[in-house]
Amino acid sequence: MFIHIITKPKSIMERSTVFYDKILNRLAGSFCTLEEMTKYMIQDSHLSVKFFEQISTQRMNQAKILEALILLDYEGYIFLDPATDAISITIKGLLKINSKILLN
Repeated sequence: MFIHIITKPKSIMERSTVFYDKILNRLAGSFCTLEEMTKYMIQDSHLSVKFFEQISTQRMNQAKILEALILLDYEGYIFLDPATDAISITIKGLLKINSKILLN
């Protein structure tokens, strides 16, 4: 008998928020597709994909971005539509990146 135990992913607060904030800030401008988000995030210097890099490295970077998007969706900061690959920010996500406005 095989038993699969589902564990809750690490909370967004337990990970580096710079990466997640970049995603949320991009979505605050307008919704985008998974492909558009991947291109946007890869253009960043620490995720830069050079022409000569292997496809496996590119896929690894794409997997990291997808993992982050799934976590943000799980935490309620974005809505990731699996049918269309459309990604949009939620009110909770807007509040996370614009919390300074609420404090004033």
